[in-house]
Amino acid sequence: MIGDEELFLDVELFNIINAVNPERKVYRSRKACVDMSNWDDKEFIKRYRVSKETANILLEHIAEQLRPATDR
Repeated sequence: MIGDEELFLDVELFNIINAVNPERKVYRSRKACVDMSNWDDKEFIKRYRVSKETANILLEHIAEQLRPATDR
């Protein structure tokens, strides 16, 4: 598991990237679910700018907010 310091560094890096280029184009995936096994660690970081572990931690924190409001 990733430590607090590494998570802090990932968040700091994200903040620096957004400060340097705040109007970066937002890419939306057509897939609702991302299969992290499609990429190795380096490719995942290159594509999403965070490690797989950091992405999983963030997903755990926001999972409830990602659920649809209805059962459609």
